[in-house]
Amino acid sequence: MALPETGSLALKNSAGAGRSISQQIDGNETGSKSLTSLSVSAGLTAPHSMLEFRGYPAGAAPNALQSATNTIVAGCTGGIRVSWVYATTGDSATNVLIEQSIDGGSYTTLTTVSSPTTSYDVGVIAASNYQFRITPNNSFGNGPSSTTSLVASPGTPNTITSVTAVNNYPNGFNLTFNHPGTGPTVYAYHLIVLDMTIDEGVYVEYAPISPSPYNWTAALLPSVLISGHTYRFQATPCGSSGLSDTSTFSADTSYGPQSAPGLVSNVTAELIGGNVELNWSYGGSDYTHFEIDRRIVGESLYSLYDTSVVKYYIDDDILSGWTYQYRVRAVNEAGAGGNVTSNEVFIP
Repeated sequence: MALPETGSLALKNSAGAGRSISQQIDGNETGSKSLTSLSVSAGLTAPHSMLEFRGYPAGAAPNALQSATNTIVAGCTGGIRVSWVYATTGDSATNVLIEQSIDGGSYTTLTTVSSPTTSYDVGVIAASNYQFRITPNNSFGNGPSSTTSLVASPGTPNTITSVTAVNNYPNGFNLTFNHPGTGPTVYAYHLIVLDMTIDEGVYVEYAPISPSPYNWTAALLPSVLISGHTYRFQATPCGSSGLSDTSTFSADTSYGPQSAPGLVSNVTAELIGGNVELNWSYGGSDYTHFEIDRRIVGESLYSLYDTSVVKYYIDDDILSGWTYQYRVRAVNEAGAGGNVTSNEVFIP
């Protein structure tokens, strides 16, 4: 007895109690179906039976993919990109199962991605051979699997021979990398910056291979680079298969001004409200603080009186009947700029 293209069949016994019927339907998901077995409880005869149509779901597993390929991804730790093209006929795939074989070993499951995704990036082990098996599936089952060609992942880059760090205060460091130029392609350098003054790593980033020298910039200031501290750079080349097995260190290099500050200007002293107010100007940013000397005119030489991080100072330790004079200089880690003297101020 032929069955419809879609649907299911059930046999119903009209004789009521005392009768049991079982049936099995098999065949393809589409096309004709046939009743393969029918049994009735022994010793009982059903006066009559009828067929009842209840609906049979249509559909099939997806057809094979049109193509499956793999390519090395250019870039730092890029790995291998597995790509595929879905079949344009038959039932659609809802997922794709991706499996990998390394160096001819058995396939293991990597992941399952949902349609319409058409690629997946795989992290790889350096200098190993990879092959991938890609299987489309839907609620009706798996379609035929497609296998990519064998691809060898590149090894990790060779070690660079030197890293040179040049103090470029206040704009960070200029870094130069000297790579031998052989072996797998280098796409960037992995940098770890060590603050040798406080003995800890303070920053990690990937530096591009161009332009050269690479400027580890002032954008990281002031929270990372500290003027007056000494730094060391650890650089490791990276390629599609990951980081080189060996790192290279720069020499320890101090960060900060390379010369003492210039001269301050417009140093003026004025008696205001019983105190002397000292003001001055400085146009640069290469200072950490200012040093202030004071003397009593006719009584003593200048001596270091106080320091200031701003461009003014209030002297409230003054005596009536004396005349005071001041001088100011800008200071940084490289040294002190020249002194500039104020006018004399008499305290009545």
